[in-house]
Amino acid sequence: MGYMRKDEVMKTLQEDLETTLACYDGKEERDIVKFCYECIGIELDKLPQYVQENAVEQPKIYDVDKVIDQLEEEKEYANADFEEYVQEIEPCLDAEYDDTFSQGMERAIKILKQEKETVEKHNKNTRRNAI
Repeated sequence: MGYMRKDEVMKTLQEDLETTLACYDGKEERDIVKFCYECIGIELDKLPQYVQENAVEQPKIYDVDKVIDQLEEEKEYANADFEEYVQEIEPCLDAEYDDTFSQGMERAIKILKQEKETVEKHNKNTRRNAI
C-alpha cells in the first residue's frame, strides 16, 4: 500500500483550486469554490501524517494459506466427481460447466498465491527500509 505525503497532497489541492477557479467568472461562484477548497484543506491538515516508524501492522482478516488450501480441496473434489460435487456443493451448476469451473478454481488459486507473494515482498522491503 502506498502513502501520500501531506505536503504533496496540500500542494496538489492548491493547484487544483487554481485550475478550478479558472472555470468560474462570477465572484460569488469563485468565493464558494475557494470556501470548499479551504474546508477540504483544513480537514486534510487535521489528518495525521504517515510516518513509517509509527505504522502498526494490521492483522490479516483471513489466512491466505488456509484459503488456498480450501480452494485446492474444492478443485480436487470437483475434478474427482463433478456431478457429485454439483449435487452436494453447487446445485445451480450442471455438467457443461465442468471444464470452466475447474479453470476458474485454478485461476482463483493462482491469483491468491500471486497476491500473497506481492504482500510478502512488500512487507520484506518495508521492514528492510525501516532499519
